[in-house]
Amino acid sequence: MATKMVDIIQRLLSLDGIERGDGVTAAEISSAETELGLTIPPDYRLFLQKIGWLGIAGQEIWGLGPDLPPYIHLVAATKSWRANEMMGLPAHVLPFEEDGGGNLLVLDCSLVGISASPVFFWDHEVGPGQQPDAFCESLAEQLNKYISIHIAEL
Repeated sequence: MATKMVDIIQRLLSLDGIERGDGVTAAEISSAETELGLTIPPDYRLFLQKIGWLGIAGQEIWGLGPDLPPYIHLVAATKSWRANEMMGLPAHVLPFEEDGGGNLLVLDCSLVGISASPVFFWDHEVGPGQQPDAFCESLAEQLNKYISIHIAEL
């Protein structure tokens, strides 16, 4: 597992003033994968196992667990966005955050064999068939940005 993601998770677990879950089991993640018809990338899988979901710096990272707000439940939110034909989300794309303007941050689950998933920006105005550019090098990098913002706001 990418050391950077492990470090980010440790930082998230040590921060006060953020909302987060308690993590979920491998079986719960496998159930989500079955429902969504994809394999969750290793770095996001680790995030789900250790944290579950996150609210930090005004951002909400979708997840799993009994204690999360229903509107950020990974499976329900993904199914809802997939049903929106204007978005045109392919089955291998896994959204994990909505930006408040109808756009999504997503992971490409077809990129097998990598431990650090690039984050892509799915633009609601482009719609189906888009080939989004990488928004961020990795999920860990994206989470680190939110940590920096949170700490600056303290």
